[in-house]
Amino acid sequence: MAAQRATATCACNWPRIGRPAGTQGHRAEPVLLGATNPRTTIDFTLVLRLPGQAHLTRFLNQLTDPVAPHYRHFIGAAEFGERLGVSRSVLDRARAQLARDGVQITASYPQRTALDVRANAGTIDRVFDVRLMDWRNAG
Repeated sequence: MAAQRATATCACNWPRIGRPAGTQGHRAEPVLLGATNPRTTIDFTLVLRLPGQAHLTRFLNQLTDPVAPHYRHFIGAAEFGERLGVSRSVLDRARAQLARDGVQITASYPQRTALDVRANAGTIDRVFDVRLMDWRNAG
């Protein structure tokens, strides 16, 4: 069975927003089918929380301010990772913990801002304390 690409959603009680006049009945509302089969393999991306948000904000402000000394001094992906991304030690610990939890890392990035991962739905539910659900829409 091929892995599914997940679109993460939150099981929240969002307020329903009415449709514009004359459009009722033109698109069916999504239908909840039930819990995702725990054996379903899902590929998804973990976005990592950057450690120095204030430092990143200063960097971006200087990058875009014409009077700043570092105006338009762009950096590459690896340098971004070294300067602003998650530290190597934190990333190594996260990799080890994910492996222990049964989550496979399928790709990483030199910016150290995200990890592409794969796991079955049951593992995702357990590790991330979520409940994956299947929905069907008109498409």
